[in-house]
Parts: sequence; C-alpha cells; structure tokens
Amino acid sequence: MDEATLVQEARRGSADALEALLRTYQKPIYNYAYRMTGNQQDAQDLTQETLVRVYTSISGFQGKARFSSWVYRIASNLCVDRLRRRRRTLSLDATLGEEELVWQVPDQAPGPEVLAEQADLSRAILQGLERLSYEHRAVVILHDMRQLTYGEVAEVLRCPVGTVKSRLSRARAILRGVLAEQGMRPGRAPRWHTLAVGS
Repeated sequence: MDEATLVQEARRGSADALEALLRTYQKPIYNYAYRMTGNQQDAQDLTQETLVRVYTSISGFQGKARFSSWVYRIASNLCVDRLRRRRRTLSLDATLGEEELVWQVPDQAPGPEVLAEQADLSRAILQGLERLSYEHRAVVILHDMRQLTYGEVAEVLRCPVGTVKSRLSRARAILRGVLAEQGMRPGRAPRWHTLAVGS
C-alpha cells in the first residue's frame, strides 16, 4: 500500500495501516530529533512523543499538507519545546560525548582511513549544527539531510519559501566555515544527506 492509502486507512481506524505509518516514520523522526537536540535520550523521547501524537491525532489530519510535512511539524514543535527547556537548564559550554555520534557508515566495508575521515567529518558537522540557531539548524536538517523540498520545509516550519532559502544559505555558509576551521572543504552545496542514518 502506498502512503496516501495507508493514511486514509489509518484515519478510518485501521490499526495495521497506522502501525505501518508509525514504523515508516520512526527512524527518520529519530534522526531529525537527534540532529536537532544532539542527544540520544532526548531524540528517543521526542520520537516516542511524536509517534504518540501522530497516533492520537491522525483522525484529525485533514490532508491539507503532505502527511510527512504534518509529521515533521509535530516533531519540530516538540524539538523546539525541548530545546527551550534545555536552554534554561544547561550550560552553553556543554559538549557532546563522542559516544553520541551516530552518523551512518556505508554498507561496503571501508578502510580505516575512510572511517577516520567520516568520523572527523561527522564530528565537524555536528559541531557546526550546534552553532546554528534552531531556525537555521532545522532548514539544513529538513532540506539537506532529509531531502524535503523548499515548499515542504516551509510547510513544516510555517514560514515563506524565501525565508527557507535565505536561512539555508546562511546555515550552509556557517557550516562551511566550521568545516574550513577543521581543515575540511565541502563542495558548494554539501550532500549532508549522505551522512544521514536511514535516509
């Protein structure tokens, strides 16, 4: 069954269709929440909260936006709330431990040099994401990593497409600067999604 059919069936009360939708979105929502918060436990909690909200609210989904945009909007709102709460309680100097880096390693068995380069790049990108404001981080994750269109990102974040484009341009410039500080040189429009888990 395609997603649109699953959504229709889930709205009519099909537990199987709803379960299939929740399984489909569990990993992408976790990845989004992890990149937004930089914390595995927060990402797990936010994923659960998002899926529970989808479960309890699917009958109210009207189909005015794409289902994926609706799900990401729920996740995005929950992430914003969590980040605001955390900002009040955590020091700005807090850093992530290396054990929290969960970037995907390609399926083929790469050599140690490639693994080391990927780990360095992952750390640098994560540091760059940490430097971005919520608004800039969200557009990079949704557009460059999750590969949503400008219009879909605008729906999720409830802002004009032009704002999405300007935030993305600014965020990419900041990330390039962070990578340059680390001695890395990404291309003009980095393919961040190649580092995404479960893309």
